[in-house]
Amino acid sequence: MTLPDSAKPRNKRLSFYKFVVENLSEDVPVIVEGCSDLFNGWLTPRGTEGLSSWIELHIESFSGGLNSKMKVRFDVNVRDSRDEDSFQMKRMDDLLERIMSLLNTSGGDVIPVYDFSDPANPERIGEEQGLGFIPRHTPEEDGFAAGDVPISRYRLHYELWLWQEGVAP
Repeated sequence: MTLPDSAKPRNKRLSFYKFVVENLSEDVPVIVEGCSDLFNGWLTPRGTEGLSSWIELHIESFSGGLNSKMKVRFDVNVRDSRDEDSFQMKRMDDLLERIMSLLNTSGGDVIPVYDFSDPANPERIGEEQGLGFIPRHTPEEDGFAAGDVPISRYRLHYELWLWQEGVAP
């Protein structure tokens, strides 16, 4: 088995962004760092002014080919308020749980891969071959990070392995 021609690195990165934005942005704003020029209409770049909480999504590294691997980082940000600290930590816990729940793809589910040749209408590719990403949490890299006062920031790390049915990563 081989990957479809349209399974290019750009499509793989954008497919992950699409998955996260579509599944989390109703709960909290998702900010994709450094790639707003790639989205061409389906994701509007936004700032953090006035937000009480948001998630920043970063791709830290990418290796291509059939056994592609992406290292991704979620920065979960909660702006301090005049309320008790427990409110901020509860919100932080809720957002972390939402991300981890979303990326727990048990039962053979994968994060789908799309062709973004027409960015406004991405088309799913490789579905018949079971093509998609399988996430693996790497908790040894997780933890609170220094942030701008008054913002609490927690970094959550994952590796995403491209998987195709019948071809082990």
